Amino acid sequence: MKKYHNFIRNLFLCLFLLLIAAQAESGDLSKAPLLDELGFSAGYSVILAEELDNQEQYYPLLLMGTISLNLTRKRTAAGSRGRLLWYFEPQINPVIYRDRFSEIEFGATVIGLKYRYNFSPRFCGYAMIGSGPHFISVVCDKQASGYIFSDNFAIGICKYGPGGTGINLQLRYRHISNAGIMEPNWGIDNLFLVGGMEW
Repeated sequence: MKKYHNFIRNLFLCLFLLLIAAQAESGDLSKAPLLDELGFSAGYSVILAEELDNQEQYYPLLLMGTISLNLTRKRTAAGSRGRLLWYFEPQINPVIYRDRFSEIEFGATVIGLKYRYNFSPRFCGYAMIGSGPHFISVVCDKQASGYIFSDNFAIGICKYGPGGTGINLQLRYRHISNAGIMEPNWGIDNLFLVGGMEW
């Protein structure tokens, strides 16, 4: 298990440094097109990993795309710093379970709201909440496999650089369960550190 943690930590560090290096012309957050963000993010369960059968830990590796639309586009004044966004987030997530990548999740956040506040033309903070259908393959005593719902809450920061390319860092709490459709349904909770790039 430790070799996976070290590999993933080093991979995230390398990606983060590459994202910083990729910024090269002047960006401006004050513009407000309808299509606000296109991005890719990856995250790993760093603090809380749910214990399932026999104290086995459940560690998803999040691999997510993001499309965000600006819901305040028509009301955004020239000096306005805040924006309300709707986001769609498809994802496919390999899972470390029983000390190896042995499970998979996939699905999408389809009902997602994000509020972003621009502290300056190149730096912002945000909070987001969302939910959507997912599928999990794990078979265990605490949660039925198959179709499930993923509920997310996250806070984060983003830094825009040259060319309007941005990097972001967020802390995300996620709960997955199936709303009692199948038993057992104890749910699986994880806390993720997520990093990504957007255009």
